[in-house]
Amino acid sequence: MSVTFVRSGQMMPGKFQEAHAFVEKRRQWLKDTFGVEAAIMTQLGGPVGRIAMVSEVDSVARIEEVRRQIIEGAMPAEIAAGPEGLFIPGETMDRIWLKIS
Repeated sequence: MSVTFVRSGQMMPGKFQEAHAFVEKRRQWLKDTFGVEAAIMTQLGGPVGRIAMVSEVDSVARIEEVRRQIIEGAMPAEIAAGPEGLFIPGETMDRIWLKIS
């Protein structure tokens, strides 16, 4: 079974290019540091301006392992949170999907 982790955020109006560049830096850091391959996606329907990083891993335990290292300070401060004014505060969301068939 595989697990899909999705972290999405709502960009401030007019900030697509800056937000995309920021998420790309995080995506590359995850790949370089943990070997996690993530895709960057934007929402086609629904609220305009959502951007997401989507990765598929073997287990929830792997997600927890990476998250614990990030919480313990593995992630550089400049990519731990987006620059002020890039994302709408309180609109970041994590989702974990379990593939069942």
